[in-house]
Amino acid sequence: MGFPWQGSECFEKKPLVHITLIALSTVFVIFITFFALSLGITAIFQNLYYIPIILACYYYQRKGLYLSIILVSFYFFSLLAYFPALEIFYQGFIRVLFFLLVAGIVTHLSETITKENARYQGIFSGSESGILLWERDSGRITEANPEASRISGYPASELVRMTIFDLCPDRPLVETVLSGKEGPIRHREADIRHSDGTRRIVAFSSAWIDDDTGMVTFQDITEKKRAEEAISLSNRKLNLLNSITRHDILNTMTALLGYLEISREIARDDELKKYIDSATRAAATIRRQVEFSRDYQDVGVRSPDWFSLHVLIENQKQHIEQSGIKVEADLPDIRIYADPLIEKVFYNLMENSVRHGGNVRRIWFTTGLAGEDLVIRYCDDGKGIPDDKKEAIFNREYFQHSGFGLFLSREILAITGIRIRETGTFGQGAVFEIVVPPGSYRITDSKKKAT
Repeated sequence: MGFPWQGSECFEKKPLVHITLIALSTVFVIFITFFALSLGITAIFQNLYYIPIILACYYYQRKGLYLSIILVSFYFFSLLAYFPALEIFYQGFIRVLFFLLVAGIVTHLSETITKENARYQGIFSGSESGILLWERDSGRITEANPEASRISGYPASELVRMTIFDLCPDRPLVETVLSGKEGPIRHREADIRHSDGTRRIVAFSSAWIDDDTGMVTFQDITEKKRAEEAISLSNRKLNLLNSITRHDILNTMTALLGYLEISREIARDDELKKYIDSATRAAATIRRQVEFSRDYQDVGVRSPDWFSLHVLIENQKQHIEQSGIKVEADLPDIRIYADPLIEKVFYNLMENSVRHGGNVRRIWFTTGLAGEDLVIRYCDDGKGIPDDKKEAIFNREYFQHSGFGLFLSREILAITGIRIRETGTFGQGAVFEIVVPPGSYRITDSKKKAT
């Protein structure tokens, strides 16, 4: 299959070849017609008419159909001119119908193929991704679109003289693609050689069109990768600076709180003690806020991943059960897609039950499906959350003693579209529902169902 950008010379020659073939076959058929009819032959030779009819309709579609009508009309009237009999008329008329039927079918199929080729060529040439086709056995590139030329720096005429190995220096990766052992490859990164000698980073996908022809689509992500690396480096430097600054502030706050405690012990004036107590509370609040910033700065830094719900709960409940609280979690084998700080969510929930739940003796987990969402329920038998505080407890401004745990939990979950809400009845215990959207959970245990 050829494409317009691969040389106009080919497209200039083809119409001349088509016309020549149609003209020669037409002249030959006309000559054979006169020769056969002059000898009294009325059968067999007319099958030669299919050659110019098929060629004309295939190459020129409707124009070819008109030529076919003229040609079969010539056959019909020539036949009647030599043999003006009723039987010959019927035989000739039936053959003409078959000629026209074949001409119509070929015209329709040719137009369909032409439309499909035009659509394919439009997609191929207008794609924002580079596209290469190659031979499976040799890896030789057979087709290249304009975007492939732009990304690689090689003109299409030069690319079709190269192999995939010439373009991509990672030979094991190319051999893996050519072997097809991994099947279709999606969103893989690789380096390619640019014509100026530099290397470009591309994200590519590959597949097989048929047993002998492979295809790869790719996009240049060099600048994107450089920007990501620059941002990552900046974030590491900022985190390091924040860590050093926070460490120094916490050390200073520890010293300040120590001095305030000493000041309160030696103070004799009750009014002065009140001011010292206020300063102590303010200093303690500052320390909690600084400690919170240590946890919050890590939210979203690492890429989300899949985590076992059972493992997350098991890792945290061992700390809580030391307080004498029983934690129950008989759940299906569920994995959720979340930020790596997801462990802090379950820790914060259990820690809040210990600190603020009252006389909590039991914590349990259940799961269920609400439409397509997975709902993970965290329950305790404590005093619960007042109705007017159910939303406020997730706000940054609302905290007691332990800081911003629930606010942080909501932020961690929101990174992958997971929601959290409190739905318990005050006086009967807290119920936190973690709502996981479709695509962010997997239930792999066939023996158990979410209930």
